[in-house]
Amino acid sequence: MVPPDNHVHTEWSWDAAAGSMEASCAQALELGLPSIAFTEHVDATRWVLTAEAQSLMPPARIGVNGRFDPLSIDADGYLASVQRCRDRFPDLRILTGVELGEPHWFEDQSRALLNSAGFDRVLGSLHSLHLDDGPWLVDHLFWASAPDDVTPDEIVRSYLNETLRMIESSDEV
Repeated sequence: MVPPDNHVHTEWSWDAAAGSMEASCAQALELGLPSIAFTEHVDATRWVLTAEAQSLMPPARIGVNGRFDPLSIDADGYLASVQRCRDRFPDLRILTGVELGEPHWFEDQSRALLNSAGFDRVLGSLHSLHLDDGPWLVDHLFWASAPDDVTPDEIVRSYLNETLRMIESSDEV
């Protein structure tokens, strides 16, 4: 038996603007998946974006100050899109979900979103670390454009410590 795909991003995620919920459902059926879960990104962290990072970022996500400009999810539009897919693909189990970036940094926002919709899956993710000049995407800290005083050892230790903070706060969100 083919396992379900419980972590899919579509046009409802800032990083998958060319994605398609309907095309993902069609492909899931083609592959014989029993289920698919749309866990769209919900990020509120305004990352520092170097020139290198900005060149890879969708232009609409770059704020006037050169930081990441997060896009709020339209929960009603997202849920309506899921319902259209459920109607069109009745043989596929389609689950709703979100991937909350750094939910412990944005407890009130995270809680409000979770209370507004009955998501089937909620993922907590840690993509960022705080440095003196603001939050950075972790993988960007390994780039040549990252601050010179941050070592790989420090990045990994900080990431693991922050992961523990997120896990310990999961009952709060």
